[in-house]
Amino acid sequence: MRRVLPALLLLIVGVTLSAQELVFFDGVVRVYERIDGELFELQDSRDDRIAFGFQLDSNFVVRTGSGFAEILLPNGHILKLDSNTEIYLDTVLARGASSGNDVVAVRSGRVRSVVANISGTGRGFQVRTPTAVGGVRGTDFLTQVLSGEETIAVQSGVVEFVNDQGTSLSLGANQFANALAATFAATQSQDVAQQFYGALNQLSDQIQQAQANAISQLAPPPAEEPAEPDADDPPLADPGATPPVVVEPTPAPAPSQPESDEPGAFDTFMIGLTDALGLEIGSLTLDGATYSKLIAQPVFRIGRLRAGLYLPIIYSGNLFDSEDWYRPKGNNEWSFGTDQDWRNDPLAGITDLVGDLALKIRFLEFGRQRDPFFLKVGNLSGLQLGHGLLLRDYANDADFPSIRRIGFNIGIDGGGAGFEALVNDLAAPELFGARLYARPIPIIPLAVGVSGVADIGPARDLPDTEDVGIQDVRTADPIFLNVALDLDLPIIERDLLSIILYGDIGGLLPYLRQPAGGLESGFHFSALTAPAEGTAGLRNYGIASGVMGNIALLDYRLEFQNYHGFFRPAFYGRSYDRVRGERAREVISYLQDPDAPEFQNQTVAIYGEAGFTIAEAVQLRAGYRWPWTTDPVTNEIVVGDDDYLLASLSLRKGLLPLGISAGFSYERSYFVPTLLTRDGFESARLFDENTVLSGEIVYPIAPIMDVVASVSTVLLRDGEGNIVYEERNGQLRPKFGPVISITTRIGGSSF
Repeated sequence: MRRVLPALLLLIVGVTLSAQELVFFDGVVRVYERIDGELFELQDSRDDRIAFGFQLDSNFVVRTGSGFAEILLPNGHILKLDSNTEIYLDTVLARGASSGNDVVAVRSGRVRSVVANISGTGRGFQVRTPTAVGGVRGTDFLTQVLSGEETIAVQSGVVEFVNDQGTSLSLGANQFANALAATFAATQSQDVAQQFYGALNQLSDQIQQAQANAISQLAPPPAEEPAEPDADDPPLADPGATPPVVVEPTPAPAPSQPESDEPGAFDTFMIGLTDALGLEIGSLTLDGATYSKLIAQPVFRIGRLRAGLYLPIIYSGNLFDSEDWYRPKGNNEWSFGTDQDWRNDPLAGITDLVGDLALKIRFLEFGRQRDPFFLKVGNLSGLQLGHGLLLRDYANDADFPSIRRIGFNIGIDGGGAGFEALVNDLAAPELFGARLYARPIPIIPLAVGVSGVADIGPARDLPDTEDVGIQDVRTADPIFLNVALDLDLPIIERDLLSIILYGDIGGLLPYLRQPAGGLESGFHFSALTAPAEGTAGLRNYGIASGVMGNIALLDYRLEFQNYHGFFRPAFYGRSYDRVRGERAREVISYLQDPDAPEFQNQTVAIYGEAGFTIAEAVQLRAGYRWPWTTDPVTNEIVVGDDDYLLASLSLRKGLLPLGISAGFSYERSYFVPTLLTRDGFESARLFDENTVLSGEIVYPIAPIMDVVASVSTVLLRDGEGNIVYEERNGQLRPKFGPVISITTRIGGSSF
């Protein structure tokens, strides 16, 4: 224990984000530099490589497409840009400047400004439209520049709003005015946020944490009178526009007034530090047993690089007794090699040390798929090769935290050619995948790709039992080799509309390490081709073709599928690690009796999927595969059993009462047959090895403290990490159980 706690304390560190940056965004953001009145797009922006933490500067123009952007200025001011918005950073003061104004010009669209309380510092803040200006100190308001409208709406504080005629209005809380209206006057609103803010009402955890950190680093304000704004400084406008009249900002309060109730520098620093650590304290159920937990999950971001740690102490009775801590797969992950015999077996010690350190990495990400370069390490989900005929939505963390893996995924796109590669677990690799692709015709964006996926141990999760069928599978110890060819043709790829046509064809070739059950070792090409009426016929193949892309906020995918035998589209899906043993049994059964009726089926299906994200508030995704096949008895076309359902929803704070946020995700194969208890599915359950479920409800009890109730389903495992099986309907099936957790979350983010 004495060796463990120092290591834990060294790993629990805080994150301080720099201030003058694009902290958080969704969708495409373009950044330009204004030189001699002309705009020049930055290289990173042009190549769609703008990332969280991108450094901004005075004289930059920022444009949003269909998403949004959140910007933090050095002195703690937040700008949240709605979709289709353009702003110009006219003047950006250095952090802690003793005088002057931050000046932001809103060219078009909608911008929410959350201005830090800097009374008495000599600093001011101005927002300008093409014909008007607003001078403020310590307030929250929205600026809206639309056709025939230049409106400022104030949620809190005071804004001095001056139009191009020099008329000045003092707008207080829940008041708004339009500088282009026939009558320039203040209008009262019952709730400005509800009437005007919309998606701008929600600020991300990232921007709030960054603001708290920025304010905590500001020097104490100097004891001097506030500087008056320069009345000769015109707003950003087209040539010939009437210069606005700038009204003196609200003066600082007299020293005799009560002190502000806002948190001090130390308080805001601690809030930011705690939020970055993402502490969780509570209980959870693993493998049918209840544990207590103390977990820190700090997240780091440097430019486009994101990293998160997972530092758990999960214990059954005594937090301070390391012998009482939960050990995944029987491994003491906090020993760092100290429980190994270094003198006689140094390799085992090094392996344990490296493995324990690697388990502390929750994720490490740089870029995203379709970028010129991307890298992912750790607990991975949503992995895909090509268009997903072989591998789509694969996750190595479906049974997290009872099983933790260190996955690896990398991709490079050189324009004319590229590749992708992945491994499910660097510590114990069993699943490998790769894709090579090229664009052979320079004037046409057609891409041709070849993919391969191999599972070198699909039968290793099966139990050691007297069942002859399972014994044959374990003895044969098969390897799955999947290969596929794909075509990709983008018709249009833009922010608001993209249409990409694609087609894939692939199959599965098994290899047996040992002879078993009447089968020889080696490759079994009969799984791909077999004589049919004197000709070579394809077997156990899959074909998919369709269209995918987006329409504004809506992502879509529509796909026609045709597959045969034991092959199915997205063969390596999110639940694959749970059913790989069943897949191995199915393949061996086919090789032993390829003419069995259950392997003669040919299935055609339509798969549709759609999803959208509205700012950060709502995320919805749904998909369904509708299969048809031929009845082996009547030879009629009937609805098949191999359907697939996907549904996920996330609701952020502000949409539900009491500040509650919630989210859930449900994925299942054989959904309708199980729901209707069709023949062969009498013992199936909606929550079994073919299901991946997760969900949580978050109730805030303090600004940085939430109570979280979460549930998910996992395979039950014994103390050595082996899957527990049970007999259902005369067959051994993996046993499932829930992971239920009631947690106090201090900092961090929700579902």
